[in-house]
Amino acid sequence: MRSIFKAFGLFAGVLAALTAIAGPSEAQQKPLRVVATVSMLADAVRAVGGARVEVTSLLGEGGAPPF
Repeated sequence: MRSIFKAFGLFAGVLAALTAIAGPSEAQQKPLRVVATVSMLADAVRAVGGARVEVTSLLGEGGAPPF
């Protein structure tokens, strides 16, 4: 469970850095494409990013990770 939180923290940091780098005109043109491993992370990114992100989850809702 800790590894999921670590991965989410790293992912959120990268997303924040990319958002800070992108200028306002670039951010308005097209959403940032984000790929999340599990639906729980995808939901969190959608909640934070809103209309500015286009999120794809590798493992669908209710899917079990292979570990």
